[in-house]
Amino acid sequence: MKKRVVFTNLIKEKIIWLPAFLFSIIPTLAVYAHNLNFLSPERMLVPLLYSFVFMVLSGCVAYAIFKNEEKASVFTAVWVILFFSFGYIFLVVGEAKLSSSLPLSLNKLLFGTYGIILLLTVWFLFKTKLTRRFIIFFSLVSITIFIINLVKIVPFEINRWIDGGKLQQYVSKNLGQIETSGASNFKPNIYYFVFDRYPRHDVLEKYFDFQNDSHIDHLRSNGFWVGDRSYANYPNTFLSLSSSLNMSYLQFLTDILGDQQADQANVYSQLLQDNQLARFLKSQGYKYVLFGSSWDPLQKKGIADENYNLLADFDEFHLYIYERTLLNAMRGIIEKKQLFAGTERFNKISLNLDYRLHRINRQKNQLQPLFVFGHFLLPHPPYVFSPECDSYTLSTSSQQIAESGYLNEIQCANVVMRSLISEIHSGSDRPAVIIFQSDEGPYLPLEYFNGDGESVPENSESYLIHGAILNAVYLPDKDDFSKPANYEKIGFGPNLSPVNTIRTILNYYFETNLPILPDRTYFSFDNNERIYNFKDVTNFYDTKK
Repeated sequence: MKKRVVFTNLIKEKIIWLPAFLFSIIPTLAVYAHNLNFLSPERMLVPLLYSFVFMVLSGCVAYAIFKNEEKASVFTAVWVILFFSFGYIFLVVGEAKLSSSLPLSLNKLLFGTYGIILLLTVWFLFKTKLTRRFIIFFSLVSITIFIINLVKIVPFEINRWIDGGKLQQYVSKNLGQIETSGASNFKPNIYYFVFDRYPRHDVLEKYFDFQNDSHIDHLRSNGFWVGDRSYANYPNTFLSLSSSLNMSYLQFLTDILGDQQADQANVYSQLLQDNQLARFLKSQGYKYVLFGSSWDPLQKKGIADENYNLLADFDEFHLYIYERTLLNAMRGIIEKKQLFAGTERFNKISLNLDYRLHRINRQKNQLQPLFVFGHFLLPHPPYVFSPECDSYTLSTSSQQIAESGYLNEIQCANVVMRSLISEIHSGSDRPAVIIFQSDEGPYLPLEYFNGDGESVPENSESYLIHGAILNAVYLPDKDDFSKPANYEKIGFGPNLSPVNTIRTILNYYFETNLPILPDRTYFSFDNNERIYNFKDVTNFYDTKK
């Protein structure tokens, strides 16, 4: 009984630190709550830990100053609020264009204002005896904000957990082992490269006045089949790749997840980081090598055996929280260097291209066959590369007109494809399948799109631009791998779409007898809120044939 009383009294004494604690973790919760559809809860662990440690250290310093826990807790709460709010206030004032009329730079003005607030807080706490009332006030405010975020997060995570279980059951039952009619002795290396937002060549010519025939001719002269009327099954990256890598249409997502939500995390983990194609090839003795990108689902290796990606440990969520703190601003003044998620990402994208290309050669001539999947953010904002694949500075890149930057990266993507062909085909003991494919087309030219982000107006022109994609495949003949296969005989038609591309390849090399599905395209009614509410827009493409 005595121990319980001691424990209860200890809780009552330390509850005064609740406001400081809650104010330290609220920034992470708020940013997470704003991005629920794309993140998973474990992403909060690191910033929450750092925030808690920061609060504890700040509290220790405050106690050393005031020699009183109540006053130290109030000062710590004020300090924590100021610390995590600096970047947000800077952006609000900057966007209001008030900084141009200020006598000092915005940074200096805010530092001065923060300093005055802290000094006034110290003076007030030494002079007043109303500390308990301030603790109650801060407690009410922090608990209210904390609950507001929890009310949004907790029900969402419960539904996500339930939906994840349903999706897992569906995947294990319907996207499990692929049956083969016999053991295949012919196991070529398979290289599958996705160039994000690379359009079909006729779209480039008609809407960008850009002739890409020489590149298409180069592919064909090297034995590639190129789809003249290929289009994406779902012109949205996470849906498109989920469909392609699992060789299935995704209407089951509507049934499982519902048509009124936009949560993507379950799809990331169960259809992208883990996918049917990789599982099948691994069951056939393949080594799965991922050449990942800065895009969340393809940053980490998932079920891949290896991941070559300089952005594997890059966490934009963590950096977003840090870059808005007072510490980042102070670092800018002291070290003349601040960390910003956009800048760090831009610089690493540039380095990552060379890093991955230089490691393609290391994958050849291994004892086991290879499945290499690579995701290239080419041609995709931010426009990092020149036509020769030299990297721009951030300032140079930002000054480009969108269409110009896009066409520069089209040419860089062409350079990358040619380099990959040369590298893969030279000195390899094992024949290789090479797939160059895009997941969607661009949101350009701007006149055909809303200009309000990644949305596509409902008309045939916009659907064609955004849905018509690159689909180019090299298959060595399985009876004489010194020459390309007979594509027409295998079943490659001009409008073959990604959902059937892999099915056709597996049928040819592994005798899987996968049925060929109708080639169709589906758009979401709302890319932001109702992404699993699909509409069939294939007729828009049929009119262009």
